[in-house]
Amino acid sequence: MCYHKPVKRLLILVLLLLSCASAQDLPDPIVFGQSDSLAIFVVQARAEDTGFRQMLATGVKGVQGSNSGSLASMLSSFLSVRSQEEMIVSALPLQWVRVDRLGADGKLISNMAITLKGWRGFQVLLYNALITAPEGKSFETRQYGGEDIVLRTGWENPQNRTVFARVKGTFLNCATPDEARYLIDRLTGKDDHELGGGLWQTYAEMPKDQDAFGAMVNKDGSFLKVMDWINRPETNRVRKAVGSERLEQVVALIQNAWWQADVVSDDRMDIQVRFFTANKSDAETVAAVVEDAREVLEQGGRMGEFYLTTQPDGLKVGFSMIGFHDDVSRYLSTVKI
Repeated sequence: MCYHKPVKRLLILVLLLLSCASAQDLPDPIVFGQSDSLAIFVVQARAEDTGFRQMLATGVKGVQGSNSGSLASMLSSFLSVRSQEEMIVSALPLQWVRVDRLGADGKLISNMAITLKGWRGFQVLLYNALITAPEGKSFETRQYGGEDIVLRTGWENPQNRTVFARVKGTFLNCATPDEARYLIDRLTGKDDHELGGGLWQTYAEMPKDQDAFGAMVNKDGSFLKVMDWINRPETNRVRKAVGSERLEQVVALIQNAWWQADVVSDDRMDIQVRFFTANKSDAETVAAVVEDAREVLEQGGRMGEFYLTTQPDGLKVGFSMIGFHDDVSRYLSTVKI
């Protein structure tokens, strides 16, 4: 993407103005869910969080000069590293939410929402860039509830998640236009029904005081599908070491789970996971596979401190992930709005 000098100056001016703007409250992550949702992932970054700021700064430096088409590479095309870091701080608080459910074909239907309350006026410039195709033409749009639903390239395939909308400072990447309409109703208060389903009971009871947190329920193999999304290479390594049949049998014993993570620095994240099972015997079976998985992950030199405690209704697992400078950069190079 190419920007002329006057546009660059305007963007930097807006950035300076935004650094003085006060942020509004972030939307409750549950607003993005549905009663049949099976997993929710939430990341919340705030300006006072040193660890998150370090991680974001590392990621920005890593994608400098990239042509991946990601949000980070787009920013690097017209801002210096220092300006990008300043802009990230001015954008905070930031919230990223992903919610998954299973479609009729057994594949995950996923919607993502990124709320950038600190950018305000800059969002208009960013939005205009995002609704314009590379050749300069605007994507097809549909009106709903006073909002534009933008059908970006590949929107016909739900797996692409390229149905786009912006509502009250939140950018939505949806699987289908119907999913976008639902989320627009939720964000604008036209649909405020309480959500049922096992996921939301687990979510309501879990702690939510860390940088990242989430919950999952296991239905029709959804747990492994979600794990494949989180980190398919590592999941495949565990599958190979444990055995595919044994892994699937043991994972089936997990009824639901929640997790939370604290970003300590750009190179360390402390994670706690709570698995729930029908009884202690099932919990011990799951614990044995978790120990096997730990040995596999330790081979890559990524596992730090670790603990595991079996309980009557499941188990607690705590560990540190270290050495992910490069992963942060790689991930930011894929984040597209």
